[in-house]
Amino acid sequence: MSHHTSRRAAATALAGALALAAPGAVAAPAPESRAGPSGTAITQAVSAEDVTTHLEVLQAIAYANAGTRASGTPGYRASVDYVVGRLRAAGYAPQIQAFDFPYFAEAVPTTVMVPGARGTPRTLSPEEAAVMVFSGSGTVTAPVQAVDTTGERIAGTSGCEAEDFAAFIAGSVALLQRGTCSFGQKAANAQAAGASAVLIFNTGLPGEEAVVPGTLGEPGLVSIPAVGLSYAAGTALLGGGEVTVTAQTVSESRTTYNVLAETGTGSPENTVMVGAHLDSVPEGPGINDNGTGSAGILAIAEALAGEQTANRVRFAWWGAEESGLLGSTHYVAGLKAGDPAALEDVALYLN
Repeated sequence: MSHHTSRRAAATALAGALALAAPGAVAAPAPESRAGPSGTAITQAVSAEDVTTHLEVLQAIAYANAGTRASGTPGYRASVDYVVGRLRAAGYAPQIQAFDFPYFAEAVPTTVMVPGARGTPRTLSPEEAAVMVFSGSGTVTAPVQAVDTTGERIAGTSGCEAEDFAAFIAGSVALLQRGTCSFGQKAANAQAAGASAVLIFNTGLPGEEAVVPGTLGEPGLVSIPAVGLSYAAGTALLGGGEVTVTAQTVSESRTTYNVLAETGTGSPENTVMVGAHLDSVPEGPGINDNGTGSAGILAIAEALAGEQTANRVRFAWWGAEESGLLGSTHYVAGLKAGDPAALEDVALYLN
């Protein structure tokens, strides 16, 4: 959904939407009363101080919750509670829309220790190894065994078939190469063959030499550690040797929330939606991305509270957008399945 629209630009865009007139589109605004919803009134009614106040609260929420406001965490729920509280105080009747989503996080950074120079083990850097999303957990020290790969620079079929593991020694760490089938299928086949962990290195083709930032697709597919490697880190292990893989992850289904609120006036057949994602990435508080958008539209909503608008204005704070645009997708899918007419009534979406 969006990331860095400024507060003033957002207010100006909303003003333009409210003022836009076209047959079957968005009606012209009614004469403004008091601050009114005209372009000048909206942009003047929303100050930098208003937005900064909201941003400072979102930052404080992150500080109190391990530095993050990611969906599925207490920091996100506290962010939802703050937005809902401000909306209710402004006179709105906000709706909290719950939905489940696949959650993944590292409890501690994943490490891969490999044989180094003169027999001294070394830990691969983040540029060489990265845990795969929905990896399992565990600490494993075991020999590496390559499966159906010689390290040739190709997108081969390494690990895509159960037959690839015919000679695999259970308990070993499976070394696979990216290509043909999904990472999830490779990891699941490795686990079924008795692998204690799985390492998947890049193809080595142009543009595919860096560490593999992969996903297994869903929680619970495997319980063993699964880590992506760069092409160089992977091919360095083709000769075998003992490695230690340590992963502590949380991979499960969790509940998160969208927040929606709309004005009590204006034509519902020409609804103007204004949205921003409320969640951060797991690694930080998300003040720039997208606390700014969330704070900006909250300030606009507060400025519009109680005003007469020619068109219905609906505000949305999306959850789990950083997990793949899941909140907005859930909302639209719900309208398509349950109330297609309401979806048709949305004349414009401002992100």
